[in-house]
Amino acid sequence: MYPFLLELIGGALGSTLLLSLAIVLCAAVLEDLTVIVVGVLAADGLIATPLALASLYIGIVLGDIGYYFLGRLARTHPRLS
Repeated sequence: MYPFLLELIGGALGSTLLLSLAIVLCAAVLEDLTVIVVGVLAADGLIATPLALASLYIGIVLGDIGYYFLGRLARTHPRLS
């Protein structure tokens, strides 16, 4: 694995809020990969399962809402489509 990713994950593991925010942001972009990584983190006991599930849910919902509004914006503005 890349040293940058290891350092990012290692730094986020110290703070529950930072790890939760990282999960939300990653789930908004790459849902499937984030679900796998968070599942491994929860199985190893590095994050509480309810917090992991809530963060994933929020990230996926926010990502879908963002994609919806991006599509809606592209529909109304021809230069964006």
